[in-house]
Amino acid sequence: MMLLSSISMLARELAKIGPKRNMAILQMDKIADTEEYVECSFGRDADIGVLRLNKARGTLLVLSECPLDKNGGWSQRASMRLARLWKEGVYPEKTEWAS
Repeated sequence: MMLLSSISMLARELAKIGPKRNMAILQMDKIADTEEYVECSFGRDADIGVLRLNKARGTLLVLSECPLDKNGGWSQRASMRLARLWKEGVYPEKTEWAS
């Protein structure tokens, strides 16, 4: 009963805060997949950048920056997401990163 009470209290507090404002959700789509590399677009809607991951080495290269990315943070986050997928050995057709 105590755990349920704590969860209920947490839910009420979260409801007061409401949805997180200014959350950046990066859409990522696989656009190429070869034995050597995988390329993914990232960004929102038509404003996209492109990353290439070398499958053997795990190195990442930004082929083009996303126009909405003013300080390189989106490229960095998309790279982190792609690196995590590389560690798992999976490259889905679509994924996303929320920050």
